[in-house]
Amino acid sequence: MVIDNSPEFLELSSQDAELKRFFDRVRTAKRLIVRDGGEEFVVELRRVTITDEARKRLTQGGPDSSS
Repeated sequence: MVIDNSPEFLELSSQDAELKRFFDRVRTAKRLIVRDGGEEFVVELRRVTITDEARKRLTQGGPDSSS
């Protein structure tokens, strides 16, 4: 069995107004739990790319804790 964990990208258009409003709520809340019948989904705001500052921290082992 091969599991493909690569993300699927969805490009929104101007016709996706309701979905864009939903993502605005996610941006504001940072994290939402959505109930659909008997299922619950966690929707979190996570950037696809990281900032240069975050990349620097990751490659240098995180914040300096020696002070």
